[in-house]
Amino acid sequence: MTKKAIYKKIFFIFIFNLMAVAAQGETQCSKTVFFLPQSHNKNFGTPLSAIQRADLENLSRSQFEVAQFVEQNSQLPVFVEGLYQDVVVSEKSNFSDQIKNWAKQLTKIEPLNNSSGRFEDLSQADKELLAQVSGPFSMLFLGKINAIYKTIEDKKMHDAEMKAVNDVLAIKEKITVDDDEAMDAIFRNRDKGAINHIITFFNKHPDVDEAVLVFGARHDFIRYSGVVPGLCFQVPPAFAKKSQAVPYKIDPNGLLQLK
Repeated sequence: MTKKAIYKKIFFIFIFNLMAVAAQGETQCSKTVFFLPQSHNKNFGTPLSAIQRADLENLSRSQFEVAQFVEQNSQLPVFVEGLYQDVVVSEKSNFSDQIKNWAKQLTKIEPLNNSSGRFEDLSQADKELLAQVSGPFSMLFLGKINAIYKTIEDKKMHDAEMKAVNDVLAIKEKITVDDDEAMDAIFRNRDKGAINHIITFFNKHPDVDEAVLVFGARHDFIRYSGVVPGLCFQVPPAFAKKSQAVPYKIDPNGLLQLK
């Protein structure tokens, strides 16, 4: 075999391997979820606690950044921690008077209504409202997105999860990552519920390849990439430093058995 033929063979082998790697990567990440680690109000819409007010700058900045990402990617479905029912714009007539009032107030916040708006231009009252209502819901109420999707099956499940968390926190002065009961209550059960609903959505909408997941910064969905075949999680660069992930173990088999 001539040197030219050898080089030609090597070139074709290289191209074949490159295509194989690309195909493998495509198979591994056929669906991508952009995970946005957030600082957030414990309960949507409720007045901020004294502790949260002291941390208002961090809370409101986090929600402002989430709102901007959601608006810039408004074509993607958005899943939100703690939500036990889907909320869609088409049901706007069913919104409570409180929600309609929030929506009216939000329309007056110029930085939220301008895709190039700056956090520094928010007033104190703007920051409080944004922290209370949240970035995703602000975008929904302003009509920037059409829906927000649940990550918990129903209110009964939501209440059971909250009770489990409160029970754990009430009896344990210190929680470690090796405490399976605590990690299940605080992290893993919510993780699994969110992933379950995202998978269900993707299965129902095979033409959709990407989604947004807004969850507390102490969760870490990156570790779930590849656990469910084809499903990968990414933290956008602007949110990479927001993560405060707790290194709890995951149970791939338990996660897969949910489906």
